[in-house]
Amino acid sequence: MSPLLSRCAVDETRHVFKPAESTYYLKECELKRAEYEIEMGTAELDGNLMMISDMPNCTPDGNYAAIQTSFANKYCAEPEFGDQLEEFNVGKFSDEGKVMNCCRLTI
Repeated sequence: MSPLLSRCAVDETRHVFKPAESTYYLKECELKRAEYEIEMGTAELDGNLMMISDMPNCTPDGNYAAIQTSFANKYCAEPEFGDQLEEFNVGKFSDEGKVMNCCRLTI
């Protein structure tokens, strides 16, 4: 766990950060993104550059966006946990990847 993250009490079951001055509720996507951003910030403070190829894309309400990326691919994801829907994925920089659109029910 990064030093910045360890300064906050983390409730793993509810994904709640409890800094001294206030409490924030984070959905799964927001929590994962925040953890990566803390790791990148810690690396930068240590004088290192850290790149994360699978930074989650979140919607404004904190769910996973319909299209997620891995190192080289894009795939359609379900909103709550970001799991890949079906077996469909395309190259991130392919022609299909440039115009990709995913259809899913919202939660």
